[in-house]
Amino acid sequence: MNSRLLLYTFMIATFFACGEKEKKADTTTSEKTSTTTDTSLNKEKEASTKIEKALSLDDKIKMIKTNFSAVENQLSALDKKVSNEDVGGGFIGNEAYFDNGIPQKVKHGNYGEHGSISHTFYLKDNNLFFVFEEKFSEASMRGPYTKKEKRYYIHDGKLIRVLEKEKTVKSSGEIDMSHTQNVDVTDQWKSKQHIVYEFEKILRETASNLVAKKAIGLNNGRWISTDDSKSGVEIKDGKFIMFYKGIETSPSSIFNYTLTEKDGVEYLNLKNGTGEDMIYGLLEYSDESMVLSYLDRGSTLTYRKEK
Repeated sequence: MNSRLLLYTFMIATFFACGEKEKKADTTTSEKTSTTTDTSLNKEKEASTKIEKALSLDDKIKMIKTNFSAVENQLSALDKKVSNEDVGGGFIGNEAYFDNGIPQKVKHGNYGEHGSISHTFYLKDNNLFFVFEEKFSEASMRGPYTKKEKRYYIHDGKLIRVLEKEKTVKSSGEIDMSHTQNVDVTDQWKSKQHIVYEFEKILRETASNLVAKKAIGLNNGRWISTDDSKSGVEIKDGKFIMFYKGIETSPSSIFNYTLTEKDGVEYLNLKNGTGEDMIYGLLEYSDESMVLSYLDRGSTLTYRKEK
């Protein structure tokens, strides 16, 4: 009887001892698994941090310049959209290049009689990485005239460098900035990181407006007058150009145009570089023909698409 009791007691003790070993083994395995997972995550974070740290400021600037060149080199293959809108004493000009509907380069400018400012935005994978700013002003109608340029370098949504240059001349005309030295003003912009958000807002609105206006724009092409086979007009990237075959087209024959509608009638509003304004009624427009009514004279002009 005592032998059986001892044997029974030994078996129970052995059972619980094995259970404790298994429990400890399970706990140890779980702890090892958790430790391994945490270690892997930490290594991934460390690797990511090392990669980021490995990119010096010069590396990031070099990457931005490479992406800039890539955008510029592919412009001819992209879908270009342009619009101009007259505002008091000047006009707002918008231009964008799209790759399958995704903007690659977007320009927004406000051009007045005595000054202008424009921003050109560059994107890669739909992310802004560079902004070029041009600003022109004149102290008076006789000068002097000043041109300023700024270059904003953006990496991972953050402003990392700002360069600017400025030149003032006494006479009007194109101001050559090629030999003007850039000045690094990045320190002045370290507390102005919100500018990236403002740039994003402008470029997205500009690109969206250009896409939305596609339906009421005029397609690029040449139309020949039915009254005079040498006379015609050309629509080219937001410009309305009047030409006469055999005669060089003068700058005064090149117009910015906008389309407006009133009381069910569509109007073609033209304005050239000299400030001359003309308004036509757009009576008909298709892939084959265009019919305009010159409101000042009451005459009708009919054009056929050049084959």
